[in-house]
Amino acid sequence: MVLDLLRKFFAEAMRQAGRDDLAKWAEDAPGEAVKAAARVVMRALGFGKVDEQSIRDVERVRDQAVAAGGAAAPIASGGAATPVASGGAAPPRVEDGALAEYAVLLDAVVAAGSTHRWLLLDGFLHSADCASLWLFDPKKLGERAGSAIQVEQLLDDEPYIILVNSGVEIFLFEKIAPEKLLALNEHLGASLDLPPQLDYAARPQVRFVYAERIQTVAETTSQRPRSGGRTREVRKRTDASLPIAKDYAGIAAMLESLRPALAALARNTEALRRTIADGLK
Repeated sequence: MVLDLLRKFFAEAMRQAGRDDLAKWAEDAPGEAVKAAARVVMRALGFGKVDEQSIRDVERVRDQAVAAGGAAAPIASGGAATPVASGGAAPPRVEDGALAEYAVLLDAVVAAGSTHRWLLLDGFLHSADCASLWLFDPKKLGERAGSAIQVEQLLDDEPYIILVNSGVEIFLFEKIAPEKLLALNEHLGASLDLPPQLDYAARPQVRFVYAERIQTVAETTSQRPRSGGRTREVRKRTDASLPIAKDYAGIAAMLESLRPALAALARNTEALRRTIADGLK
């Protein structure tokens, strides 16, 4: 299902770019080719549009798939080497199944969004009834070789995606209306600061992604009175495990909001860069 949504996203982007032939190719293209092509397109959209170089890169993916008889050269999905469990039995391959598709999707969004400081999307993997704020750390992303999002597995434990120290932080907010979402992305592209309504200090942060759930942590602080008129700071940590809806409505919402969000960011980020450059002259 995740692959179907990526296929749809890619095909629509190709139609918008005037390449109906590539959109048609995606209908029956092998999954690895679609994933590779979709990542190229998302990265291009992060810079504002699908340009001629991106189209050539997509054509190269298509040609490799055709030359290989239907299989494209696989892209890096972040899968780690499969360790051997106790007793000599190999655990399930971490690159198999829905979790690997989540990794490809998340990594493609990071590739697109990390051309900016932050990105606000509708929904997240688990649900369409929320918004997700993505914060990017270029230094950490640059330190990671290959994919920023990796599937990991310790011996025969359940495989997972860890977002801690990955170069991207994702915080969950209440559902935001589409027009407000677009306006906030326009603000993010034109400002060096987050607006007050996107203060994420006490918001749930996505730490881990599993095949059927995500794990979040929210940390809050409060002041409690002490004797003598003094106060002390009290911290509270709330962990939550949220199931991933099997209709994948959250992923559909993410992908539907991605292109307009990136367009708003790219348009206003370029204007901000020009303003800063003019001020330095």
